[in-house]
Amino acid sequence: MNRKAGRGTLFLIALLFAASGAIRFGDGVGLSIARAAATETEGDEPADQGCGPLPQELAAALSAREARVNVQEAALADRAAALDLANAVLKGRVEEMERVEAELRSTLAIADGAAEADLVRLTAVYESMKPREAAALFNAMDAQFAEPLRVCRRLITVSYAAMSSISRAA
Repeated sequence: MNRKAGRGTLFLIALLFAASGAIRFGDGVGLSIARAAATETEGDEPADQGCGPLPQELAAALSAREARVNVQEAALADRAAALDLANAVLKGRVEEMERVEAELRSTLAIADGAAEADLVRLTAVYESMKPREAAALFNAMDAQFAEPLRVCRRLITVSYAAMSSISRAA
């Protein structure tokens, strides 16, 4: 029983603290209401109660923001137009480069064909020569020039045999 009596006492003390706080809070509210009523009757202008900007100020701020947004939109439109123009120029240059590349490839194909025809003719000339004469020419030639001519198998066997006999004799 002793415990139940202690709980009731604590509840009673808490209730008294709450009542005291309510009284103090209520006392300040009444004073605030009285002051607000006094200020409304004193002045003809409405009191600024922290409700934010007036509608005219808000309209002016919105107009300024709209002007900034319009300037930004115009700048973006100009940039988009410049990018479109640059894109068109780049496409033209790419097409020109592709055309030049095709011309270069055809020129290289003609040059390669002519070089191949020259090699075939030179190989035929060296094949018709006697092996000792061909070997002497091969020994005197620059290695980079003679290398493509050695592609023909018959030339290789005949010329190398003759070159080795000339090298041994020298």
